Amino acid sequence: MLASIRLLREILALEPVETTALNNLGYFLAVLGRSADEAQRLIERAVAIDPLNGSFLDSLGWVFFKRGQAREGGGQKEPAVRRGVNGCNKATGEGFGRVGWRTCACVE
Repeated sequence: MLASIRLLREILALEPVETTALNNLGYFLAVLGRSADEAQRLIERAVAIDPLNGSFLDSLGWVFFKRGQAREGGGQKEPAVRRGVNGCNKATGEGFGRVGWRTCACVE
């Protein structure tokens, strides 16, 4: 994962608005428990560019959850689940459950 972080930073140095790189770098930092502020800023930039992207909303919810802000995390994860590609995906639904929800009610 550390090699991925280095590569994502290189990508963002060349293309600072590459949303997938912003999201993935932020998510990796959050998973590793590093630089929570940076992780949140990166993912929020991706969401600002592509606010309907369920993966980005899911990542933002995960950052909130990791920071002990489960209520805010759930608020991001619900629309992520609803916007998941082809309905709920396993990772988004699982993360949604971890934030404290008991069901995954998806919109077809």
